[in-house]
Amino acid sequence: SGEFGAITLELRKTLLGIQREEIDDTFGWVYPITN
Repeated sequence: SGEFGAITLELRKTLLGIQREEIDDTFGWVYPITN
């Protein structure tokens, strides 16, 4: 069908939430960028 499966959609939602800081990063993946 060419569509994402349920697991892929949930993973994508979680990863984007962490990247956007909408979900707590309990894995320590996000680092602030400073100059």
